[in-house]
Amino acid sequence: MKTKKMKQLRLFLLLIGAVSLLAVGCDSDTPLDEENPPAIVGGSSNDVTRSVTSGKKPKKGEDERSSDNFKTSNMASGTHFLWNCPDTVNFDVKRDYRWPENNGVDTYFARNLGNGSITKKKGTDYFYIANPKGAGGDFEVVYTVFTAEEGYEYASSRHKPHAGQDHRSSFNFVLTGDYTHYEIECPEGITFNIHRDKTAAVDEVMLTNVKNGMIIANPKDLNLYIADPHGATYPFVVTFKPAKSPAMDWMAHVDGKKYLYELSIPGTHDSGTGTSKVGPGGSKCQNFSFTTQLNDGIRFIDVRMDDNLQVCHGPDYAGLYFTKVLEMCNSFLDKHPKETILMSIKGENGGTLTKSLEAYFAKDSVNPVSKFYREEGIPTLDKVRGKIVMLRRFEKPKTGKWGINLNDDWPQDSSGEFFNGSNNIYVEDKFFEFWNDNHNSGVKLEEVKKAIKRAYSSYIHRNHMFLTFNSMAIGFWGVSHTPWKYAWGGDGIDPVMNPALSDVLDGYLKKRTGPVRFGTVILDFYNKHGYDDNEFLVYKIINANFKEDLIPIP
Repeated sequence: MKTKKMKQLRLFLLLIGAVSLLAVGCDSDTPLDEENPPAIVGGSSNDVTRSVTSGKKPKKGEDERSSDNFKTSNMASGTHFLWNCPDTVNFDVKRDYRWPENNGVDTYFARNLGNGSITKKKGTDYFYIANPKGAGGDFEVVYTVFTAEEGYEYASSRHKPHAGQDHRSSFNFVLTGDYTHYEIECPEGITFNIHRDKTAAVDEVMLTNVKNGMIIANPKDLNLYIADPHGATYPFVVTFKPAKSPAMDWMAHVDGKKYLYELSIPGTHDSGTGTSKVGPGGSKCQNFSFTTQLNDGIRFIDVRMDDNLQVCHGPDYAGLYFTKVLEMCNSFLDKHPKETILMSIKGENGGTLTKSLEAYFAKDSVNPVSKFYREEGIPTLDKVRGKIVMLRRFEKPKTGKWGINLNDDWPQDSSGEFFNGSNNIYVEDKFFEFWNDNHNSGVKLEEVKKAIKRAYSSYIHRNHMFLTFNSMAIGFWGVSHTPWKYAWGGDGIDPVMNPALSDVLDGYLKKRTGPVRFGTVILDFYNKHGYDDNEFLVYKIINANFKEDLIPIP
């Protein structure tokens, strides 16, 4: 269902609620009989809409309850409830556990609902309205079942912070979908912040000045809440609609006659370490899965494996096999056939890969290797759209073609250029070996600057493929200096690699009069945590391929 249809559905549901409010009468505020269960307000089977009458304050003898129990069971199928009531009113919904078992404590189903609030659907005979505010007398609450668009999430917020709270205006919600971005839908004129609820710690400000139509990165699986609303008179609902990443199809806009070495391509170092299996420390270099990286615009991935074809970084394993990596890449290319993926393959943790990969590719009929481009020369983009270009960092098997050779003359922990028999390659990979006592980000940054400058301006290097790693390794003499801290700061590291690179790229982008070349630029933690990326390195590298920005940068 498209956005326009979704808006029409919500308007239709609101109209149903409004008509029901006019049609249903009011009951008097009667005391609760402790000897008998409360009356159950019900309806016919498969109802789309039902209603319940609430008093303007809790019933006599009750601290919170302001209505009889009402039923949501046996209603029409759906995923969510839309709640309607007078605009000035807000209320809670609780579950009565005294009946029938008489052995529990009532619990909240939803809190601070107002007109137009949305919650997940739940079937029970024992809900009731509680803690009403803003009612001048008895009022009707109408609840309507509907099926949400796939992936939609909702958060109901008060128009001001909760009592006793400085910022919080909603209860916690979680965005669980496997989407890289969401579009915000809320009433025009309202702005708010989104905070992260951190147990036993100071809550974190995630996003500020959020408003209708804004695209945000997905702060996946975190406890979030709405905070500091402005411009709202009544409670309101925020809808999080899955949105397409602006970087998902960027290669579709690039001239396909260009060779890959003519492009600016964002990449990731040790790309498989974004899984939860790899904990924080020296081995973790990414925060996100291969799928998310590709959706975010990454087009060079660095796959390191042992001889069992398990993805690892040194002794730390990602919980992935090569087949799963290929499935994710193939799935992405099936959906985005004008893109291409450069895949560097390297042995790790004792793996040589030569025999393992030779055997694996021999089983072409049962393994997902059909999208590989394994010629030795660097192709044009058109030639490899929808394909995976193999970059070989392992010893070549005796027979067959095994991609672009990066293995024989790779400058270990250094920078340099070489000719591999078919192509000119320039590699910047000064990462500082573990035992090196001087892991110096200033030295590293100068190597990165030199590589970027050559890719950008050097006539004699115009046919070179540039691979520039902006990453640094943990060291024995500074074990607290992890790849994360080199990338984004901490423990006094100066310069910090990703913000420093951002400044370097800005200098070239601001003076461009057409497409410029940075080559393939390979990053650790390319977008920080996603939601807090304020450098936009991937977007800047992509935009270098165009005279004007393809992706607007806030």
